[in-house]
Amino acid sequence: MEELKKVEPELADQFEVVGQKLNAGNSSGLLLHNEEQNVEINSKEHIGKGRCHHAGEWEGLLERVRRLPQFEHFLKPVPFCQLRQAATGGQVVIVNASMYGAHALIFDASHQIQLVPLPNADIEQLSELVGDLLSHRPMHAHQENPKISYST
Repeated sequence: MEELKKVEPELADQFEVVGQKLNAGNSSGLLLHNEEQNVEINSKEHIGKGRCHHAGEWEGLLERVRRLPQFEHFLKPVPFCQLRQAATGGQVVIVNASMYGAHALIFDASHQIQLVPLPNADIEQLSELVGDLLSHRPMHAHQENPKISYST
């Protein structure tokens, strides 16, 4: 979103607003606006129609974003060929952790991916470490070193 805000700030704002509306629609009631007054409607039909409308808006905005240069993979996993390119200077390590277990994927530009189980990994500690990395990274880390990517 940071990059999108630099390139298309209005589109980024629209995308965030619609996303917030979709998240707000997860509650039991939905506040709809008509010209005379705000009316709270709790019927499942109206809630469903509102969510459907916002989901359609969100999909349309997502399609617009993905048509922009450099944003074709927006909110999608990075394709492996791009990850592999990041490994030209050394190994790439991706840690995948959940309540079900943790593993590291290690690869470079030419060798097969190695799967390394991390049976003693502490998920809370890993989450904290990721948070620390994200809070201490340069605001424009991707411009300084395009091989660095952060994700939670």
